[in-house]
Amino acid sequence: MNDDKSNKQKGFHDEILRHLDQNPPPPEGSKKRAKKRDGGSPPPARQPGRRDSRPALMLRGMTVEAALDRLERFVRQHRSHGTRELLLIVGKGSRSPSGESILAPAVREFCEQRPALVRGIRDAPDHEGGSGAWIVELELG
Repeated sequence: MNDDKSNKQKGFHDEILRHLDQNPPPPEGSKKRAKKRDGGSPPPARQPGRRDSRPALMLRGMTVEAALDRLERFVRQHRSHGTRELLLIVGKGSRSPSGESILAPAVREFCEQRPALVRGIRDAPDHEGGSGAWIVELELG
């Protein structure tokens, strides 16, 4: 069992390293560096060139506890900035022992139990993750 967990962590680690190899940070002094925003908050994650892009949060591979903690901070931060929709990537569960998502039910329950923060939740379109991702509509008022 420990070897299985170690292999999953190594696979996730390798995936992150591949992403970093393919997307290196801009060189120091580059004009592409992100400018600081008022309040020091980071810019929302966006997919360049997509009109329907929205801030995205990758929860795939996290423990339920870590994912829900990060989700709560992400939702509150973007709600305070007036963001209407978020993209949550929860995964399909293909790497879980049962073959079903462990995060999806916990994330859905989180959203449903917070009507003051979350207005609704729906499957993301295929180009944004399909059944492994959700669009969350925030309650702004």
